[in-house]
Amino acid sequence: MENQETQPPQNSITSPLQTPNPQSEKSQTYPPDFISEEEPTSLDIEETEIIESILKNDYNLFESENESRKRQEVIIKLDSLVKKACENLGIKKGLSPQDAHNAGGKLFSFGSYRLGVVSPGDDLDVLCVGPDHCDRDQFYDEMEKQLRTEKDITQISPVKDANVPIIKIIFSGIPVDILVARLNYKTINENLTLEDDNVLRYCSGKCILSLNGCRVTNAILSLVPDKENFKLTLRVIKLWAKKRGIYGNVIGYPGGVAWAILVAKVCQMFPKLKPNKLIRKFFNVYANWNWEEPVKITELKKDVGFKCEIEVWKPKDDKDKDKYFNVLTILTPAFPSQNTNYNTTETTKRVLIEEFIKFDNYTKNIIFDNNNIDFIRLQWHNLFNEIDFFKEYNVFLQIDILATTLENFKYWDGLVESRLRFLITGFLDLPQIKLRPYTKGFQIQDMSFQFEKTYFYGIDFNDPDEILKNIQNQNKDDLLLINVRPAVKYFISKINEKRKNQSDMNVRLKIKTSDNLPIQIIQMKKNEYDMNKAYKKRKLK
Repeated sequence: MENQETQPPQNSITSPLQTPNPQSEKSQTYPPDFISEEEPTSLDIEETEIIESILKNDYNLFESENESRKRQEVIIKLDSLVKKACENLGIKKGLSPQDAHNAGGKLFSFGSYRLGVVSPGDDLDVLCVGPDHCDRDQFYDEMEKQLRTEKDITQISPVKDANVPIIKIIFSGIPVDILVARLNYKTINENLTLEDDNVLRYCSGKCILSLNGCRVTNAILSLVPDKENFKLTLRVIKLWAKKRGIYGNVIGYPGGVAWAILVAKVCQMFPKLKPNKLIRKFFNVYANWNWEEPVKITELKKDVGFKCEIEVWKPKDDKDKDKYFNVLTILTPAFPSQNTNYNTTETTKRVLIEEFIKFDNYTKNIIFDNNNIDFIRLQWHNLFNEIDFFKEYNVFLQIDILATTLENFKYWDGLVESRLRFLITGFLDLPQIKLRPYTKGFQIQDMSFQFEKTYFYGIDFNDPDEILKNIQNQNKDDLLLINVRPAVKYFISKINEKRKNQSDMNVRLKIKTSDNLPIQIIQMKKNEYDMNKAYKKRKLK
């Protein structure tokens, strides 16, 4: 670790997103069961079409017919491999070839593909379901074996020791994430659906978690009042979140499921509105949400008549609350309901709320005028401008993840990323600092390690006089020296709990100011500035 102590720079510029106690204009607190009767206007369809055209033409968010057909072909091939794996396991368990064949097996899709919001290059999430003769671990191994027989699969990466075991593959150029689950059924029929809670009966915890992806996706679709309005709004919000660097549950921001639930909630609250208004309402609702209350789109089932290995989420008493995590609750709508954002910390929660407030105010100022369509289009396009992260902050925490071999890098990268949330919580104990975790990874060439990924977290500094108002028996001079060593030590200890004893892997942390960032970042900033400038000139001609 280099430069572990630093002082706030004189006259440092505070990010516009990092204002103390920010408040949204014309704030309105919405009760959890709020439903509006607000009607769309005659201009809403026209404005919505402008937004959709931006997603299609400027960001290529919709797959072509050929791309969609290729995904469907991959699903058909994977379904046949599932059936073959189940049949092979049945024969090994002593079933006759005919009985093993008839026992069946089935592939289910979930995630962005099932929700109808998949974009070119997105992962395809699938679940392999087998009958009761398919022991889950054996089913996993047999599926991996079957996948290795398929010539169009160019990469296979099993992750068997994960909380939800997964097999990652590249099939005909499409990245696919594969889960497996065993049901307590003698046969798996083609007409099987997973909505009935009884499919979970006698399932192991890992199987329940695997099944949860499909069950949650199906529940979301069944609970929104207008699927097409939901889909377009979700596409907008996902693109916005990725551009702002706040997409990904590994470090405590919402992931795909959480963003879908947040959008579904707003669609329920304003069931008659078109996406142009739903987008505005989205930011307004969550800029003013009482985050002591969970976001949920259906009432929780607490009992389904049988014992389930996975407990249903329940609010914790103050004495049982985690000091750092579970500070923001977005609940899945299928039994057993879980908090999708258990990794959220006070830091990532603060960043999210600041973003909601900033863009609540921004979208309120987009006033549709069909006499000035080009300007309206530019305003909506600017909603998706990537955060100018290296301009908004003067000081950064640079985190380098390093390894000398590709195999070790894949392991090391996953491990360090899964522990970054502990680095974030370590900085919560430093009252002088406000951290802005940024989810985008960068490739910064390193002379000693061939494989590398770098993250940058923005650092803002709190006014010592303001800190002293909230902390007793603290000397102002002591606040001018910031010791980050305890936070780093805590982070490293969490990595070492799982670390293999490998000398060719390293993690390196540095404090950087904006004038000594790596040359790759400086060049990237220049290129992005030139591209944005050219786009705005083209649109305003």
